Amino acid sequence: MTITKDYLKVDNNIWIFQGNPNKYRIVDALSDSILNGWRVTRFASDIKLGDKALIWICGKSAGIYAIADINSSPAYMPLLPKEEKYFIDKTIAKREKAVELKFTHYFLSNPIYRCELKDIPGLKNLSIIKCAMGTNFPVKKQEWEIIRRKIEEHTVNK
Repeated sequence: MTITKDYLKVDNNIWIFQGNPNKYRIVDALSDSILNGWRVTRFASDIKLGDKALIWICGKSAGIYAIADINSSPAYMPLLPKEEKYFIDKTIAKREKAVELKFTHYFLSNPIYRCELKDIPGLKNLSIIKCAMGTNFPVKKQEWEIIRRKIEEHTVNK
């Protein structure tokens, strides 16, 4: 799906949802279109239906790997049986409070890496760049504008 400027211009909140590839095979789950939700550990009262999530994978290849629409408010959601095989760390193979996601764009073979973002003026205080501990991170409107332009540039030049 092509990313249109209208899709990237949003009035709702933008979030970064971080996943750890040492605990969950995120890229495989995204490639197989299995992933349909994401755990919410912080900001549950702020994350809303209609917000957008940037899917961030941590580690040596940290960056944005997908974009999703948030299709529910946080609620307790069971794991689907087909999701369980993607867990490396079986102790976290449970779904607590989570949101439903509809993935709209994937950058699996061409992610927008942390190293591309961290030196851009206006992103040095991006919450996930300052401190990458956690699962859910807010993105300020001015940060989103910079990231949005980077996504547009990234998808045109791929």
